[in-house]
Amino acid sequence: MNCDVYILFSKLINSNYVGYICADLKERLRKHNTNHKLYTGRVNDWQLMYTESYINQRMKDSTLVFDNKYFFTVTQRLN
Repeated sequence: MNCDVYILFSKLINSNYVGYICADLKERLRKHNTNHKLYTGRVNDWQLMYTESYINQRMKDSTLVFDNKYFFTVTQRLN
């Protein structure tokens, strides 16, 4: 099963959000942009800025643990 690590950005709150999913990424983005009580539910302007696909969740977990600085590097390039 393919998994995606993704970075979203909201202009309204000038914030990034990092998530992962092993299902339909477009549907997940739609859910982030709906009104709900969690962090991304505060605004509805989340835009997909970056994705990385992995063959399985174990690879994704290893990558996130391996280099937490990578997130900052990617967001600096995006901003």
